[in-house]
Amino acid sequence: MSKVFDIQEVTTQHDIYFARYMAENLACFEYKVQEDVLTVAKHLTSVLSTSGAQLIETVSPAHLLTQLHGDDGANQEQVVMSEGMLPSMQSSVIISVVMLLKAYLKSAYGISEE
Repeated sequence: MSKVFDIQEVTTQHDIYFARYMAENLACFEYKVQEDVLTVAKHLTSVLSTSGAQLIETVSPAHLLTQLHGDDGANQEQVVMSEGMLPSMQSSVIISVVMLLKAYLKSAYGISEE
């Protein structure tokens, strides 16, 4: 489970499907002790702190503005939908799945962020 939600340099649609599948299974799993839920939540937090921070840096408004202004007179849609941005967009879907799973586990099992 530890490598399921880690973001690779190139994220494909199959990675998104697999992350969604694993998140659904982790959400439906009947945890017997709260320590199991805390272990999953701790791992999700570490994924968000590392991969999430990298993704924010990649798609930050300043970075996007640099790309837009660096391409003199080019169509904005071509810059946003370029091949270089597709893996970042797909990675953001996986990060969103991680965030939703963590929020669900916190609310369902009554655990706090601490």
